[in-house]
Amino acid sequence: MTITDRINIRRTAAVMRRWLQGKGISVVESRVVNKTPVLAVTGPVPSELASHVMVITEKLNGLERRAWLARLGGCCIHWREQ
Repeated sequence: MTITDRINIRRTAAVMRRWLQGKGISVVESRVVNKTPVLAVTGPVPSELASHVMVITEKLNGLERRAWLARLGGCCIHWREQ
């Protein structure tokens, strides 16, 4: 990955972070996975993400919880139930 790629990825993540924060969503963590920015969020998720959502069921030692993943603006947005 070149320096230009890294700059563009970080810029994409920063734009999406500002958009989410403008909607009242708290961005807890951001990282890059395979050249894709991934933002972990909390709070009410805006309706713009409703058509982009994929539900993930995580099971570990008999416990089950749901997580949601949406792709928007070149970023993955991820959140879990509390």
